[in-house]
Amino acid sequence: MKNFYVGALIALSAAANAAAAAGPSDGTYGGTLACEAAISNPSEVAFSAPVNIKVEGSRVTWVRETSALREIISAPLANGKVSLDGFGGSVSAATKQAFWDWKLTANLVYTPEGFNGQAQLRSKDGHDVLRNCSFASSPPSAAATSAGSRSLASAQPVMNTA
Repeated sequence: MKNFYVGALIALSAAANAAAAAGPSDGTYGGTLACEAAISNPSEVAFSAPVNIKVEGSRVTWVRETSALREIISAPLANGKVSLDGFGGSVSAATKQAFWDWKLTANLVYTPEGFNGQAQLRSKDGHDVLRNCSFASSPPSAAATSAGSRSLASAQPVMNTA
């Protein structure tokens, strides 16, 4: 029986490694950008914000968009890594057009747990770091998996009385 468990662990480990090597599946990876207080003005406090990472083939798109701001940046995924470099800005309520107020750089790594890595919000010209940030996401199936676990955990055992 012990050999069965060892064999099962080896098989699960191999499957996890194969999934990581295969790269991310297409879909939307919901995550959180967590930024420290502004470097030049610490009274601009730390914040966290939702970000979606959309994967389509070998293309990764970072989407952080609200009625007040917009960051949509795309880059190729290579060997499980992506370097994003683009602009974000406030959105005009009247015209819905974005003003490119800052530059975002992010270096993310894909693992079977999702994308994670470091990011920076920089001045528009890219020279000054305004905030240091981190990012972490979950794979698209994580919500479905945890929902399935909850429903299995809440299921009542059935006794066979025959």
